[in-house]
Amino acid sequence: MIQFGFHGHGMIRKFLVPVIKEFGYTPEILDISSLNLEQISNLLNSHEIVSDCVLFTNCDPWRFDDSSIFNFGSLKGKTVILQTMGYANTKYSPLHYKLSFPPFYFIRHMPEVDILSTDLDYGFSCLNNTISPERLVIGDKFYSLGLLDKIIFSQNLNDNDNHFLERLLEDSQDIYSYLNLPNLNKYTKLLPISYEEDTSKFFSFTSHEEHMRWAMSTEHPAWKKAYCNIVVETTSTEYPFYLNLNRTHMSEKSQKPFSSKQIPLIVGGQGHYAYLKSLGFEMMEDLLPTGYDNMPFLEKVNAMASVVEKGKEFIKDFYFSHLKEIEHNYKLVMSDSVEHKILNNIRSVFQ
Repeated sequence: MIQFGFHGHGMIRKFLVPVIKEFGYTPEILDISSLNLEQISNLLNSHEIVSDCVLFTNCDPWRFDDSSIFNFGSLKGKTVILQTMGYANTKYSPLHYKLSFPPFYFIRHMPEVDILSTDLDYGFSCLNNTISPERLVIGDKFYSLGLLDKIIFSQNLNDNDNHFLERLLEDSQDIYSYLNLPNLNKYTKLLPISYEEDTSKFFSFTSHEEHMRWAMSTEHPAWKKAYCNIVVETTSTEYPFYLNLNRTHMSEKSQKPFSSKQIPLIVGGQGHYAYLKSLGFEMMEDLLPTGYDNMPFLEKVNAMASVVEKGKEFIKDFYFSHLKEIEHNYKLVMSDSVEHKILNNIRSVFQ
């Protein structure tokens, strides 16, 4: 089993802070995960910052214009460093930096796995716990195409996620809607959906709260009984999707296909594949249409669903024709070379 979540900020202190200190900064650390701008302002107004350097840590999707934080009056004259799980390292000025540091990457204690067998029951798997508009749209797409019973699929429905569901249902009723989700109401009535052979308590939605939030069993059938793992990242595009507001974010979800020796099929922000390729991973883009990585979200969903529609035998053949790439990704994700690259990319910003 591998555990995520509460360890994220521990990884920041263990790996990121020492790199920042190499360049003469001793940062005061403020966690702003899940806070909005007003709450961040209140935090700064109620907290006396004694250091000349402030590191804002954030393990959630980055939803702010960077300057909105740099311009807080209490930070004037201080070195301000934003840690995100996005794709870019940026030096805005000698005082202002944004760093790409996905802390979950540094947690990957998993047992050895073998190449998958030639007689798996499924071609694709797609696990979804917390609801997001993206995941509801993808679930509706699979339902509309009659694919839910042909893949390993799950989608939880937590009480605190109902606002996403209600808004999407309301918007989808507009006859002029860009969403084109004619079966959304029927699909959401099926929720929560659990994989019928799922016996792992770490993915049982009923016992979910008994454990750390991001506890994942590596024995789950999604990683054992399917050739391709469909990853729906925590966020990709800000809703409503027609605004095409890209959200760059890499969580632990994106590394799971590599560590389970599966084909990755990721629905993430524009540039997500490019970022993973920059870290050395083989993304097997011949599976997807040209330009997939930079497509708007709804186009990505259609492209991804078209691959799934091709069925188990198609993805099985693709899998065994890409064993070299699969083995490369597994060796890379289990080594420490990617974390060195992440940290060296950060060093280059300060140099």
